[in-house]
Amino acid sequence: MLRGLSYTGIILILPFIEEKFVNFLGGFSVFTIGILHGANDLRIISKRFKNHIGNLYIKYLVLYALVVLIGGAFFFIAPSLSLLIFHDL
Repeated sequence: MLRGLSYTGIILILPFIEEKFVNFLGGFSVFTIGILHGANDLRIISKRFKNHIGNLYIKYLVLYALVVLIGGAFFFIAPSLSLLIFHDL
């Protein structure tokens, strides 16, 4: 419930904020939250495969990197569509 309220609040005030600040805030959020989220993902992958052969760990690490790169490219190609698709994943 709080998550929905915060998104609604942000959407309601965006038209009144200068575009440069909104762009900065978006980029800053992507870098700060995205880096923390990615570090958590990598920690989960390393915990999950710590007792496995190193080759399997490397395969999942490469797969993760490819998913991140494809998602990032998709965001630059079709940002609105990518946000709709990845919103609840």
